[in-house]
Amino acid sequence: MQCTNNDFMLNLAISGLEFLSSREKVLIRRNVSDIEKLFSLSLTDIALIVKRVIRSGMWKADEIVKRINRQVHIMKCFNIHSCTIEDPSYPVLLKEIYDPPFMLFWRGNNACLHKKSVGVVGTRRPSFAGIQAAREIASKLASNGYTVVSGLALGIDAAAHKGAVSAETGSTAAVLASGVDEITPYTNKGLAAAILKKDGCIVSEYPPETVAAKWRFPARNRIISALSVATLVVEAPTKSGSLITADFALEQSRDLFFHELALKNSGDERHPSSYVRDGAAVIHNAEELLEKLESSTILTDKKKYKNKQPVLWDKTE
Repeated sequence: MQCTNNDFMLNLAISGLEFLSSREKVLIRRNVSDIEKLFSLSLTDIALIVKRVIRSGMWKADEIVKRINRQVHIMKCFNIHSCTIEDPSYPVLLKEIYDPPFMLFWRGNNACLHKKSVGVVGTRRPSFAGIQAAREIASKLASNGYTVVSGLALGIDAAAHKGAVSAETGSTAAVLASGVDEITPYTNKGLAAAILKKDGCIVSEYPPETVAAKWRFPARNRIISALSVATLVVEAPTKSGSLITADFALEQSRDLFFHELALKNSGDERHPSSYVRDGAAVIHNAEELLEKLESSTILTDKKKYKNKQPVLWDKTE
């Protein structure tokens, strides 16, 4: 095994251990000084460090070495950068949450991750009015110095990124549920290129070669809200994945806003109207959102959300 940069290779190897949580990866890193030491550990040794029983078929040193060598090659080809939670380049707001990613990977300019940011999210099947609202608001946010953070999904996410890219100034960050070398959906590859061209950033906690899976999207959503001082839900039907982002925003003590479009056709307790009844703020246009952001108006009573449970996703779906 030839490692030209031991710390980097060690971090990369640990980041790909999906049977460990983010916090457990940090524990392993603090107890292991080099990659040879990592591979000398048994699953029992790892279990003693993280203080829980571990049963996994993913702990195969030879396969991990092959994987990280491929990932290093991909990172060079795609100009992918990385940092761990211990690095100065790691976003401060992201570090504050309960389970911050052990490692971040990005393409583009990560400076936008250190600016004041607003998450703009919503349904993958928006109305025309929802697309217009997302684009207009994102453009105004970018023009006023905010980084627009979203998930590069179809619908509201894509509209938000396009709005930010259309602004003369400002930038946008796309958080993926895959490696940053895997742009999905395929139809958004052009948008991803436009984000990078406009000095934006494509970021993920997953190393290269990681493909998108349904259960990774809720984890991705916690990063969207964590990077942002506030999250705006533009349009979201009952049980929309964007409501997971809303739950995370409140859990992370971020401000939460809903566009008036999200409140149409009120439904059950998981509908956006339930958040507004509990105190979330409603906005009607970009100017109103900017006014509330700039004046630090806090209309959300976070205590009322203390026990609100997020939408659960079945990994087998």
